Amino acid sequence: MKKLLFVSSNPQEVFIGELAQRLVARDFQVWRFYTLEARLVHYNSGQSYSLLKKDVATKASLIDILRATVAIKKHLPQVDCIHYHYIDGIVGLLDLILYPLSRKRTLATFWGSDYYKSSKKTRLTRRLLLAKAKYITFTNALTQQDFNLKHPKLASKTKTVRFGLIPLEAIPHVNPDQTRAMRERLGIPKDKRLVVVGTNASPNQNHGQIIKTLLTLDQTLLEQLHFLLPLGYPKNAKQYTDQIAALIPASHRSFFTLDFGFYKGHELAVYRSCTDILIQLQSTDQFSGAMQEVMASGKDVITASWLPYQLLKEKQVHFYQIDQIAKLARQLPVVLENPIKPTESSHNAKVINSLSHWEKVILDWVALYS
Repeated sequence: MKKLLFVSSNPQEVFIGELAQRLVARDFQVWRFYTLEARLVHYNSGQSYSLLKKDVATKASLIDILRATVAIKKHLPQVDCIHYHYIDGIVGLLDLILYPLSRKRTLATFWGSDYYKSSKKTRLTRRLLLAKAKYITFTNALTQQDFNLKHPKLASKTKTVRFGLIPLEAIPHVNPDQTRAMRERLGIPKDKRLVVVGTNASPNQNHGQIIKTLLTLDQTLLEQLHFLLPLGYPKNAKQYTDQIAALIPASHRSFFTLDFGFYKGHELAVYRSCTDILIQLQSTDQFSGAMQEVMASGKDVITASWLPYQLLKEKQVHFYQIDQIAKLARQLPVVLENPIKPTESSHNAKVINSLSHWEKVILDWVALYS
């Protein structure tokens, strides 16, 4: 039974937890070091261990993180592999402490923003880890290719391995009664087409520019639409969401809903299936899970040509791209007049499931630990 240690400063449980549970089902022993909480969790038993004698109220200091890292050895004298998720500036330092535990086998997985938003200092510290890593993984091939061009000596270590998307398991089982009930719960008028703007409450979603463009739409077109902004994650984004709300004038508030709900499992599958059109114009991304889920539910997507979605084009997935946010006002009427066809919906779902269904991708993750 192989023993794995996941290390991450990203507090998200969504992807790491789902991966861990599927590995546990395949007889792996899986631990996770939550660096910012100085906490160690054993997924198999559900036990959680504080690695410091004191409680960490908000976020552990660098000194506390280093002390907690040293303390891991008391619980885990040795593991078969250490897998770093979300490669920020501190992981190189942590690996200096943890490397002796790993039988000289470490993996590094870039999530997206950690790759694109790194500083010079971060690049220096993480280089220590990447030089020793057995594999370096990405969630899309274009980011992998960009990395390989910048680091040709490390190119032989790189792979594209995606996280699975749990809603893909439930989307085929969503029925019209469920989507109708969800729309009523969200307060969406029955006679409107639902246009979802963005996928979370991050400035990376460019809500401000999108809203300003939507406000220029002809009144006749506006009367056909209702705009839903999912803002339930992250939870600490009130200042940003207040700024978004302030951009919507009183004369147009009836056309917009700011949704602060957080959905998962079957409920999230229903939420995605309610969408008629998703506007997904992030500044940077690897391979948006929310966008894939909307595609799998057979709905239209307008996204950005600067995002790394060449794979979808190669597989002839039906979606729209614009090269400037200002062009959204012209693209939206085109999409409304030419809704996705049933054959296109079916093809999109087939492709997305082949790329991101957990039944498919778990085999790629297991192969990394072999």
